[in-house]
Amino acid sequence: MKKLLVLLSVVFIAAMAMSMTLGVLAGKEFGGRERMYVGAQATLGETLGIGLDVYYPISSFEKVAEEISSAQIIEIDPGLFLALRLSSMKVYAFVSPMIIMNIQTMDYQVLPMNTLRGKLGVRFKLGALSAFVEGITAFQYSPFATSGVYGAQGGISLGF
Repeated sequence: MKKLLVLLSVVFIAAMAMSMTLGVLAGKEFGGRERMYVGAQATLGETLGIGLDVYYPISSFEKVAEEISSAQIIEIDPGLFLALRLSSMKVYAFVSPMIIMNIQTMDYQVLPMNTLRGKLGVRFKLGALSAFVEGITAFQYSPFATSGVYGAQGGISLGF
């Protein structure tokens, strides 16, 4: 068992070392509060890897600069992804716990561990830049059910 864990760790670290992306995104919720949001994401890995998404809800895209300057609450989603490369396109799934943080007081709340953020996406490679579109939702896995709140988001990223 110990040898298997070491082997899986080496494979995971090697996969992460192959690729890194940093990106920005914008999206909209459907269901729930119908919010718009902006965010950033970072990933490490090619086929299997880790990622970090950060979201900030906004009232409108026209007021994004003024609203970000007075930001209080953000959502942080650290998670794992699995991807399949098809030529210059990558199809991927991402799953993560959700952390809500007050960035002024640094207080945070991890949503219950049986509630996760899930997303499916497609990334189109355009040289060092990539464009991506994603569908997201929150779901419970025990028993399995979605939140009924879905989101669509898109953005651009820089790959290293």
